Amino acid sequence: IGTAGHGIDFSAQTASSATGATTADETLDHYETGTWTPYDNSGAGLTFPTVGTARYIRVGNLVQVNFYVTYPTTSNSSTAIIGGLPFNQASGYHFMVCRVSGAGSDTAMFQLESSGAYGYILLGINFQTNANLSGNSVLASGTYYCA
Repeated sequence: IGTAGHGIDFSAQTASSATGATTADETLDHYETGTWTPYDNSGAGLTFPTVGTARYIRVGNLVQVNFYVTYPTTSNSSTAIIGGLPFNQASGYHFMVCRVSGAGSDTAMFQLESSGAYGYILLGINFQTNANLSGNSVLASGTYYCA
């Protein structure tokens, strides 16, 4: 790609024959990989004592991210929010697989905020507070569409 604003055009291929499938765009115009820094976005001013290397890959408007943080020991009751995602997500809500140490067999999810670059930790259907995650590690990985 010799100049900005261009991409790889795949329109010469045969479109999907799946029932109801439509083609919106067949030009790949963005690819990048990198790291990002998760941070406390709850307003409590927490500092994560452990932050693993958070990585991302963006292909077009699809972003794959992963991160690992450990929550400090805290009794703060604000809703736990992790910010710093590399791109704002598109409107709507996306969920990622998440693991919280000490959560037992509860289903953990990371819910991205609509049009934002942050998300919430859920165990089952319950939003977690900073106190709920106190001393625990959070590991998440997933894909979302960026704006």
